[in-house]
Amino acid sequence: MRIATFTTLLGDRLSAAHRIRHVGTGLSLLLAALVTTGPGCSDDEGGGPSGAAIDTLLSPRVLLLGQSTRVTCAVSDASGNLVEEATAYATLPAGEITGDLLKPTAAGVTKVTCQTADDRLIDPSPADLIVIGEGDRDRLDIETTLSKNTASIGEAVSVTCAAYFDNAPLDGIDFKVEATPEAGITIADRQVTGTADGDFDIACRIVDSTFADETPERLVVGKGGLRPTKVVTGLNKSPIAAGESTTVACTVYDQNGDVMQWDTIVTASDDGVQVSGNVVEGRTAGEHTITCEVPTGASAVETVPATLVVTPAVPATFKAWAEPAKPVYKPEDVVTIKWEAKDGYGNPVPSATATVTAPAGTQKEGAPNAYRLLADGNYVFKVSLDGDANLSDEVELLVDGSGPIIIITSPDRGQTLTGDTLITVTGEVTDEWGGVATLEVNGVPVTPSETGAFTTQIDSSQGLNLVVARATDKHGNAGKASVAWYFSSAWAVADALTPELAWLDNSLRVWLSQELLDDYDHAEQKCDENNVCSPKIDDLATLLEIILTNVDLAALLGQPVLFEQVFADLVNVDLGVAILKGDLRLWADISTIRFGTAQLNLDSRNGGIDMKAMFVPDNESKALEIGLSVHIRFDLMANGQFDTGLGFAIPFSAGLDPSPEAVSTALLTIDTLGIDSSFDINASGGVLNINGQKVGLEPGDVTLSPLADVGIDLGNVKVSIAGFGLVDIPLGTIDLTQLVSGLDTVISSIASPILTAVLDLIGADILDPLIAYAGGDLIEGFLSSLEIDQTIDIPELIPGQPPAAIAIGAKISDVQFTDAGGRLGLTGRAVAEKKVDANPLGSILRDGCLGAKATPYQLPQTGPMEVAIGMDLLNEVLYGLWYTGGLNLTITGDSLGSLIGGGSLPGAIITLEPKLAPILSDCNSKGTLRLQLGDAYIDASLPLGDLLIDFSGWISIEVDVALTSADGKLGIKINGITAFDLTVTEIDGAFKNDPQGLEDLLKNLLNGVLSDVLGESLSGIEIPAIELDGLAPGVPPGTAIKLDGLDLVKSNGFFQLEGSLQ
Repeated sequence: MRIATFTTLLGDRLSAAHRIRHVGTGLSLLLAALVTTGPGCSDDEGGGPSGAAIDTLLSPRVLLLGQSTRVTCAVSDASGNLVEEATAYATLPAGEITGDLLKPTAAGVTKVTCQTADDRLIDPSPADLIVIGEGDRDRLDIETTLSKNTASIGEAVSVTCAAYFDNAPLDGIDFKVEATPEAGITIADRQVTGTADGDFDIACRIVDSTFADETPERLVVGKGGLRPTKVVTGLNKSPIAAGESTTVACTVYDQNGDVMQWDTIVTASDDGVQVSGNVVEGRTAGEHTITCEVPTGASAVETVPATLVVTPAVPATFKAWAEPAKPVYKPEDVVTIKWEAKDGYGNPVPSATATVTAPAGTQKEGAPNAYRLLADGNYVFKVSLDGDANLSDEVELLVDGSGPIIIITSPDRGQTLTGDTLITVTGEVTDEWGGVATLEVNGVPVTPSETGAFTTQIDSSQGLNLVVARATDKHGNAGKASVAWYFSSAWAVADALTPELAWLDNSLRVWLSQELLDDYDHAEQKCDENNVCSPKIDDLATLLEIILTNVDLAALLGQPVLFEQVFADLVNVDLGVAILKGDLRLWADISTIRFGTAQLNLDSRNGGIDMKAMFVPDNESKALEIGLSVHIRFDLMANGQFDTGLGFAIPFSAGLDPSPEAVSTALLTIDTLGIDSSFDINASGGVLNINGQKVGLEPGDVTLSPLADVGIDLGNVKVSIAGFGLVDIPLGTIDLTQLVSGLDTVISSIASPILTAVLDLIGADILDPLIAYAGGDLIEGFLSSLEIDQTIDIPELIPGQPPAAIAIGAKISDVQFTDAGGRLGLTGRAVAEKKVDANPLGSILRDGCLGAKATPYQLPQTGPMEVAIGMDLLNEVLYGLWYTGGLNLTITGDSLGSLIGGGSLPGAIITLEPKLAPILSDCNSKGTLRLQLGDAYIDASLPLGDLLIDFSGWISIEVDVALTSADGKLGIKINGITAFDLTVTEIDGAFKNDPQGLEDLLKNLLNGVLSDVLGESLSGIEIPAIELDGLAPGVPPGTAIKLDGLDLVKSNGFFQLEGSLQ
């Protein structure tokens, strides 16, 4: 069988492509008979008429009973090429067949015969499978034979393997050679070579089996012969220049230390040396290890290498560069010009020197060949190798530290806009050294034209609109420009020259609940530290009770005449010296009036307030005591005779001049007096109207005391004759009852008319003015106290803030009373004198946030008293502060130090000039309150020790704030900066080349200042009280409308304060 040939040809190609099937025992016997007899067999093994053949291959061919072998049926054509064809095989004796695996069932020789599936080809030389039983291992013998048993190190020894079964040689057995130990010897096919001294057992083994030579052959390596133990390397010349050669001498020593002849090879440690036999040529400068070695590479041979030093040759190339190496540099960068000369083999020549010629715009530094790049531009350094003018180089550096220049041409800074919300923003962007790479406006990419012009549109929102254009060049430098404007659909002109245009309808709202008007509990007292107590005034009714109890009614009413009557010819009396005849004139008026204690209730109703008052006696008075004066005057003529003492008398008739007059008194008392009144309250044309009317009067226990007795002085009668006064006749003082007979009857007759007149007077002349006073004057005064008309000097909130004055006004424009209480609307304004160089549309109006939040504000009417201040009115105050120049600040080092937490910053100065007023706005997606300031010009110089920050530019900022209330005081809480932009126009000092770093620093600094300083200065703001102690006599000092138990809510553009009367 052609085992060797087929083993080579088959390889991995014989696999599942060959179908293996078990033919069966009967067929096996038939095949065995055919093999024995050999009829129809061709001369070729397994051959057929076509010249094709089939061979039977086994692996392994020798095995123990119980083990398996692999059967391969190899079919070849007439040319000896393997072909794929379905095959089968048969065994004799029978065995267990599983595919191509055969497991013999009996010890001895098993014949295995392959054939094609169509029986076209049958292997005429079946393969013998040697099957050895467990007790028959000694029947197999494997022999190992060496060509020699002693060899030098490195000497090859041939190995011959043979197998015998029952002493008969077995042909076609594949063997492999094994050595023990494995280290120190190499095996190649059927040869072994010792690489170290030692004894080695060499044995043959049948491939893929457990059968090996059990008596290996001993091979002794190196012992008993001369062998190399040391090789020493020598160089003819070292060092050598790159490109030069030198020879290598190799000396071999045996174990006795004697020089011996042995083949050697020369090796180099790296590619920097070229080796050709025993000649080496230097290529790479440096130290290289050259080593002579024996061909065996035996580890037992000591090698002593030599060091070849290669030096650079003369320069052949020259290159210069800058360190640090960058694609682009920034101004103030320092570079060092470096160079390198190399020989023809690429070795640097360290000894090469050169001369550097620096361009203009650079500054020589202290280090060798170090230069500072001063500004943007292209810089070319020329570097020439000393001693060889033909070798030179140029170093070209690009310096670009400036980003693109962006100019926004429209809109101008600090504009106030209205109308169409879509605003066109135009500008241009250029970059000299890097070229514009990107442009974004508010984060949206924009493509400029070839000339750099760009246009985009911004949809404005209510309040501050900040547009930031950012561009980068191809070197990563950034440029920025910004512009800010305020947008609103409505503005208010707030100028001191036209204050009437600044009025804002219902910009102040007030709610007075029924509880505030009258809580029906007037017995509460408040006591001071000395335990002096007085009524606690926590509603309007209690206040009016005190006023009515203490009012000076006599001063209020004057002395109205209650009754007047003339009694003609009532006097006719003989006084002896004369007879008096004439008329009696009598009238009564009020001399004193006093009320007892007032008890009063107020009830709110639709359209006004109803008042129920009751006057009751106190320790000093009845409910009402009226002192009456009854005036009596006589128009009299005196008739008589004047005795001259000459014996005759002269008759006379004369009037009494002046007419004699007497006054009597009486007292009218009323034990109880109840009054029901009603007041209609409204506002028309900005004027508060209160109309009161008496709807009921209930006097109780009315008493009029008798007139007191009184005398009358009649004076003198002047007697004149022919125009000459002769004498005054004294008439004396007499009792009225002597003058007028029946005077008591007369007085009695007028008592009833007097009483009737007094009662009418209580209603018309006393109560009507009192009602007008209590209802009209006092209630109107109470409500009108909410109105404002004053000029306020703004305190210095920030060091360096110039003085400013704002005229603030508020007047009642709408009044609505219901059963629950009264709702007042006030028109407010704040105006100031113009002192800024700007022409804004006016103070911004919220106007429903461009329709996004158009729900009108309404007071909740849930607290005792509520006051709501419109954001529009507060913005007028802020506008006035800016409009009058109050925010044009110059802050020096001392002030700045205190502003940021103490100390001083000598030489520091900051100038701030906003182009727009600060505004409050809640027109954002979150509805939070934000303080906005756009386009404020800032110029700052801040020397901080050795560090200088010097810049000018434009700042726009938005700060999230919250109004707080605690302990009856207002405060401002700074939540943080929500938008910030600093666009630098000029910069020097520490941040000269880092404007973004300056912006980040200022943002962080402002965040801290706003939170720590401004928040602290604007916390604990007292709500001003409306003083009422001057409203009328009797009002206790310190009585005021003050919001107590303060709560603050922001709603629909209003700041709502809730509290109570204190």
